[in-house]
Amino acid sequence: MKNTTITTTRKIAYTVILKFEQNLSRLDDLLEGELARNNLSPRDRRFLKNLTSGVVRHWRLLDWTAEQLYHGRYNKLLLKNKVILQLALYEIKFLDHIPARATLDQYTALAKKKTGLRSAQMVNGLLHAYLRRVEEVLPEKIIKNPAERLGVQYSFPDWLIKRWLHLWGEQETEALCRSLNRPPLFELRVNTSKISVKKFTALLDKHNIVWQASDFFPELLQV
Repeated sequence: MKNTTITTTRKIAYTVILKFEQNLSRLDDLLEGELARNNLSPRDRRFLKNLTSGVVRHWRLLDWTAEQLYHGRYNKLLLKNKVILQLALYEIKFLDHIPARATLDQYTALAKKKTGLRSAQMVNGLLHAYLRRVEEVLPEKIIKNPAERLGVQYSFPDWLIKRWLHLWGEQETEALCRSLNRPPLFELRVNTSKISVKKFTALLDKHNIVWQASDFFPELLQV
């Protein structure tokens, strides 16, 4: 197993998600604390926010996916290893601009550092299995019950899905789940008569506020 330097953002993401799942604090508070302690570039801050909020948003789907591939009782798996698998599976499944090989190497190394060689081998094997079966391990191909399928696919509790199915039917319920699952966006328009976009984004960086420039309007920012 080769030596891999784990990126700072992934180490921070692991810490944030582990503390969140231990119910130690709200996700926003955990992120704010880590951003204050670590001098990350705007790009790395965006990646960290995407990674952590994405894992929380899709937690049920990620756990279900790992459980399909894990040899043993997944509910007995060490929480630290579950968090590593959640992060890795989110990257592979939702961040397809990142090479899967890089993701696999990063989280195998993280598992070795946090929980030992045997855990690293388990993580490596499970992620390889997922890459081989990525088109098979899908709720819509395995789960027959509509409430359970939608609950897993979009990470909502079954009781809520059942209520929506009763009110609106399967098609409308899935459309609602899909809409609610999209990452929220908050947009700001910079008043360039008072401050330049460059100075305004520098202020955002100073206060550890993650932002992204609009593809169409230079004065429009997503935060």
